[in-house]
Amino acid sequence: LNLLRHFLLPNTPEDVRRTRELLREWRPDVLVYHPIVIGVPWACELDGAVPTVSITPSPILWATPGDSLVLLPTQGDSPGPVAVWFGRFISQWFLRFFFDRALNRLRRQLGLADQRDQLWGSARNATLNLGVWSPLLRAPLPGDPENSAVVGFTWHDRDRAQEAPDSELDAFFAAGAAPIVFALGSTGVHAAGQFFECAVEATVALGQRALLVVGRGEPPPNLPQDGSVKAVAYAPFSSVFR
Repeated sequence: LNLLRHFLLPNTPEDVRRTRELLREWRPDVLVYHPIVIGVPWACELDGAVPTVSITPSPILWATPGDSLVLLPTQGDSPGPVAVWFGRFISQWFLRFFFDRALNRLRRQLGLADQRDQLWGSARNATLNLGVWSPLLRAPLPGDPENSAVVGFTWHDRDRAQEAPDSELDAFFAAGAAPIVFALGSTGVHAAGQFFECAVEATVALGQRALLVVGRGEPPPNLPQDGSVKAVAYAPFSSVFR
């Protein structure tokens, strides 16, 4: 919610403006975007029929009654179709209540018509909608977006500016049993709270080793002195999970 309120909404007008500039400068054959950058398809509405491709990294925005997604904390580990439908309804209503009004106010300023369920629609209404996860994790299902495909995970995972060197990671992996990996993705890591402190406590209690991927934050102060837990800002998972 904070990410959407403090990042998505304030930046949407600039996203539209800059995308329109790039459309006029580059005249692309197709425009590929992440659904959270909601101003990109708006720019295409304003500046011509450029085909669009949405790249959705998580199946949550494609949720259908056939899914086993846990959308609400009270649903348990394996919710049935009715529970998934209810969770999807509540999630859509919540996003619609908090964001559609503000987003439609911006659309009207640009001369665009109101839309409903815009965050869901941004992942479903492109010319081509791609789900970039493994079909073993979540296969295509009835009710998926039109013109959609599940194409597998993206494999480029290098970030030379902040990743730990492969040699450093290899030395840690070689020093003992395969570690538990604790990571919070690209957004949750910026609001980790006590997650990594609890991860260290759990690792020690289990007598295991762990790799903590902590983003740009500070590592927990209670790392074991025996080197069984390593904290890094970023680690390429192609190196970690092999």
